[in-house]
Amino acid sequence: METVKVKNLIIGFGKAGKTLAKFLASHDEEVVVVEQSPQMYGGTCINVGCIPSKSLIVNGQKGMTFTDAIRQKHQLTKKLNGKNYHMIADENLARVVDGKAHFVSNHQVEVVSPDGLRQTIESERIFINTGSKALIPEIEGLKESKQLMTSTEIMDLDALP
Repeated sequence: METVKVKNLIIGFGKAGKTLAKFLASHDEEVVVVEQSPQMYGGTCINVGCIPSKSLIVNGQKGMTFTDAIRQKHQLTKKLNGKNYHMIADENLARVVDGKAHFVSNHQVEVVSPDGLRQTIESERIFINTGSKALIPEIEGLKESKQLMTSTEIMDLDALP
């Protein structure tokens, strides 16, 4: 198993993580950013939150069909996702690692890539920027309901519910 040593490790590629990574790299500090989902480079706001939801609202108000509004939302989020990725990946002292991270010790994190490869990243400083997910209340039958959708699931719809 490969071990990488780096001064700064950021777990999560959301707004705070990308901003910190860019800052550190621009101040001559090496940094690795780990993100478990390449669809989330840049975080919630650009991928499944603020920007795509406002795009749908504006296009709906303009009378655009649902299908066309969704297509445009996908194009927009794909473009912004790529820009966010390159904002970090193109920095000389920054590296993006795709995978799920978990702590091995206070200064070591194991990352499992989507294809199952494991690597250990040892870092002097580790920043946790993992975001959150919707909490579904413990109401009998709610989790099994086909009518229940989180905001993230709604933003992934390709057809009207």
